[in-house]
Amino acid sequence: MYSVQPFTAVSAALCLCLVSAPTVFAEDDKPPVWEDNAQQPRSGPPEGLYWGAATFISSEPYKGYSSRIIPVPVLAYRKNNLEIFGPFVRYKLYNDQATTVAITASPRFAGYKESDSPIFKGMDTRSTSIDIGASLDTKFQNITVRSAFLADILGKSNGYELRAGISYPVRKGPFSLEPFIDLQYLDKKYVDYYYGVQMKEATSERAYYKGSSTLNTEAGFMVNLPAFGGMVRTRLTHTWLGAEIKNSPLVDSNSVISANVIFTRAF
Repeated sequence: MYSVQPFTAVSAALCLCLVSAPTVFAEDDKPPVWEDNAQQPRSGPPEGLYWGAATFISSEPYKGYSSRIIPVPVLAYRKNNLEIFGPFVRYKLYNDQATTVAITASPRFAGYKESDSPIFKGMDTRSTSIDIGASLDTKFQNITVRSAFLADILGKSNGYELRAGISYPVRKGPFSLEPFIDLQYLDKKYVDYYYGVQMKEATSERAYYKGSSTLNTEAGFMVNLPAFGGMVRTRLTHTWLGAEIKNSPLVDSNSVISANVIFTRAF
């Protein structure tokens, strides 16, 4: 079974809240508005307002829940140190040719409802949330080292994530390719909320499970290229799940694959 999650009025209201808040964009399995690379000026593209569309697609490790598809209209804005890409927001506290320090805000597209799969029958809904955190990107010649901290602020999981990784941007004219490898640490509250089974939810086919912290490994690439008078950005990621997720009675996969395709164009 797959789930298509439209960009509803509730989602739009969420975006407006993020845009008006003094917070900013996060990395991670979430797409950046503009990716810097070793041969691109740190100033990035022209400031201003952008429009477009995006589709987020992800396989799911849960039993009977094969994939999640999220189409999203895009409204993006860039001015000085502020970058807004729909619900993803980033504000640069410090930025030079080698180092960027930013505070971030982003939605976490995770969770499920009872109707998504038979394995969830009789279980409470696990909800999408919003993360706020900070990121540090540092360049060493042609290699970019990234790190980030993200924490749930809506009280859904009350968990947090730590992320560290490296990427190697390659640019050829207007085309850029950036392979990357990341390590993703998820704390026990996050794992227990999204992959645990409460005592009241346990059945003969779904044992009680208390989640604990885990470490995922990710590898993939990002591609940017001009098209249709704007820019098309694609990201493909393969995530190998930690044992504490794979051992959940809700899970029947060792890894997940996610992709997004984003088109933006200046007004």
